[in-house]
Amino acid sequence: MKYIIYLSLIFLIWSNLVFSQVSKVNLPLPFETYTEWPDQNIDGCTCVYYKNEQDSKTTTNYLFVADVTYSYGYLKLNGNLEKFDLINRETNDMYIILKNSKYTLRIDIIQTKSLGQESETSKLIGTLTLTDSKGSKIKTNFVGFIGC
Repeated sequence: MKYIIYLSLIFLIWSNLVFSQVSKVNLPLPFETYTEWPDQNIDGCTCVYYKNEQDSKTTTNYLFVADVTYSYGYLKLNGNLEKFDLINRETNDMYIILKNSKYTLRIDIIQTKSLGQESETSKLIGTLTLTDSKGSKIKTNFVGFIGC
């Protein structure tokens, strides 16, 4: 009997914590993909992220697109294509922070794999973390490519 009461108490505490955190999130859910190339000035060397491996095999379900230096990039939120500008970048590009007037976007690169000696392109796996001005956060994984 003590075991059932103990488990019930843990579940009650856990569910209150989870639901109190969910109610604080005012961010757009989920991250949206888009099919139109966001900026004609981004050509040649680029960074392109997708929601999953399957989307990365098609070339038109973009989650995030940026120039190769991450000077600026695009993410679709609430039906609007939002432009972000570079704020901070770690020397080896394991994280990049971009920002606009509404949001801060942190890119964490978890894994990088070169696509061959002859290729200037690498496959990336990582996370995007979006934070609004109130501090609410949402995070998603991505698969992507960087290079020429």
